[in-house]
Amino acid sequence: KKSENDSSKMMTMTPEGMDRIFDAVDVDGSGAIDPEEYNLHLLSAGYSEEAIRKSFSEIDADGNGEITRDELRSAILSNLDGGVIADCPMGYWLDSVRRQCRPLGPLGRVSQRMENLGPLKGVYTKITNVFGVDREALRRRGVPFLLAYSIISNLNGALSLSVAWYMTVKRTGLSPMVPGQKKSLLASYAMIYGALQVLKPFRVAAAVATSKLSADYLEMTQERLNCSRNVAVGVQFAMGQAAMGITFYVGVTVVSLLTGVPIWG
Repeated sequence: KKSENDSSKMMTMTPEGMDRIFDAVDVDGSGAIDPEEYNLHLLSAGYSEEAIRKSFSEIDADGNGEITRDELRSAILSNLDGGVIADCPMGYWLDSVRRQCRPLGPLGRVSQRMENLGPLKGVYTKITNVFGVDREALRRRGVPFLLAYSIISNLNGALSLSVAWYMTVKRTGLSPMVPGQKKSLLASYAMIYGALQVLKPFRVAAAVATSKLSADYLEMTQERLNCSRNVAVGVQFAMGQAAMGITFYVGVTVVSLLTGVPIWG
């Protein structure tokens, strides 16, 4: 039985809310979600290919290889309890495959708090308006834009974490890998993340500028590897993850050389 406190965190899932979910996944605005878009939406969450395929086939009721707006609505409604769905509170994210609120990790919680600070949201909105960022136009750019933005954001994150690592080492004289130093690293990262959020429109602009290169690379990958577009998307996404890891490793190595504090403490 749900308590009153639980009920206060529930909300009716409206058609508008379901449409927002659909529009977020249907990046090319075609009116249907294809496997490529669905894959990209779930890849960053760490789902296996098998789980993604199973989820897609369950929602694709007529089996035509695309998810329509009505099919997504039906899938959501079939998983509601009495017509309501959990409205995830701060510190949680909505798992669209398991249909439940799941806790964010430490960095995710810091990021979420920063993104929802009133003054910061106001500054971001003003900068976005100056640059004329049109979300609908971005959606029409499709997968190449998303891949470009993902790579740029990952590199930005790796550099930010490297700087946070340096700040932590200088302040404590210890590596963040030493037990008990994680909070100090997170505090440094939170400060950097908050400061860099005002640069988000610049990252979007950079992704727009490089989306054509991303599209060309997808075509080249398909030709060179003689593979499907889905495989090419996976290759480019994996390369972005690898670039982030390499950038972060180089960053903390430089910090270790500058400070004389070993990476592993």
